[in-house]
Amino acid sequence: MTQIVQQWETPLRELLNTKPVLSEPEIQSIFSISKEIMEIHIGIMKQLQVVVDAWDIHQQIGQIFLNSAPVLVLYTQYVNNYDKAMVTVGQVAKKKTFLSFVAERTTLPPTVALPQLLIQPIQRIPRYQLLLQEMIKNTWITHGDYGLLSNALDHIKVLSAVIDERKGHFDTMNDMFTIQEEIGKKYKLMEENRSILDRGNFTYGDKNVQYCLMNDLLVVWQKASGLFSGSVLLYAPLLELVCKLEGEVIHVVYNEKIYSFSPKNPAEWHQKFLAAKASAIKTNMNKHHEQMMESKDKDKEEKGKEEKEKEKEKEDKEKEK
Repeated sequence: MTQIVQQWETPLRELLNTKPVLSEPEIQSIFSISKEIMEIHIGIMKQLQVVVDAWDIHQQIGQIFLNSAPVLVLYTQYVNNYDKAMVTVGQVAKKKTFLSFVAERTTLPPTVALPQLLIQPIQRIPRYQLLLQEMIKNTWITHGDYGLLSNALDHIKVLSAVIDERKGHFDTMNDMFTIQEEIGKKYKLMEENRSILDRGNFTYGDKNVQYCLMNDLLVVWQKASGLFSGSVLLYAPLLELVCKLEGEVIHVVYNEKIYSFSPKNPAEWHQKFLAAKASAIKTNMNKHHEQMMESKDKDKEEKGKEEKEKEKEKEDKEKEK
């Protein structure tokens, strides 16, 4: 967290008044409450250091974690903002000024990429849980710290449960960012409601290519060694694709062009595609229905306003008489 704040957020904020790399909303979207969380951990560390410096068998540290539990709830805000942060990172990665800034950061030790740094604070809470479990295991029941450690663990478990529920989604966002780096800045992958359904390799002619089947999109590309240098063969919405299984080959039709791929298990992949497209169609229909209902509600509201205005005009005329 210190690296996030000191090597990334603080320099970006300092540049706002001279040579802005990112806007204030972009910085806030990426880093959220990183600084506040860093200060919480610094406070916990200082309190632990005081206890350790005066250590004896009667010392208690459970109260430190118990007192910190209410402020650690701030983690839920950071967790809920994570998708937005990753989407914003994907968007600003197209800016030359940001790429230059990133190049400067990679020369500072330790060299950890920003997306990998942003996930680390989320991984800290489960580590706290493991730490407290180990401490309880090595504390006798009659010790004054046993109950405090147990209560602190109960609080941490609640936060860990929130993180565990979304772990798969965090992994998805990281995978998407990796793919984004491979296929290039031209293609927009980072969307908050987008998820990865399947990912692997196809044989395309004499080439070995990568594919990623998402809930609304199919991307096929050939990897290259450089950043943003992959060769994209297909980037298309599922709603605009037709997929046909013929023997061991999958034929995908898009914009009147046929792409023939050979997955490891063609029949299984074909079923995954059909299920994904059916789900995408349903989602699109629901979205269209919601838009229609919103439009109807808006029309009703407008008509209601018009009727009220007419009634008011009528009342005003009667008063004038």
